[in-house]
Amino acid sequence: MSGRSPAWRFVVPLIALVMLAVPVIGQAKSTAKKSGLMKKEKGTLSAVDIKGSDVTLTLTGGAVISIPAAKLKVIDQRGGKRKKETASFLSVGQKVIVKTRTNPKGEVRTVKVKVTG
Repeated sequence: MSGRSPAWRFVVPLIALVMLAVPVIGQAKSTAKKSGLMKKEKGTLSAVDIKGSDVTLTLTGGAVISIPAAKLKVIDQRGGKRKKETASFLSVGQKVIVKTRTNPKGEVRTVKVKVTG
């Protein structure tokens, strides 16, 4: 007898498999971020233009974001609680964080604007 229980024949290969799988899972997450599925920008609103069902936001750094109002989510983070708002709540001079989520084809899925100041 070798002194080892038969369970070691199962446990050792399982541990080796898990150790090999962890880098692959981590690599898949990093490529999703690199492919441009989410873009984050911080800044101050220098212009807000609402025309019909389209909203155009311009940040002080020169970034221009044009989207349908249906895909826009506005969240007011000032104060103690977060509140959902509409595009008409946005005004010039507000500090914002804009997160744009796209599908793999590059089409905009949602744009989340968080008002921070």
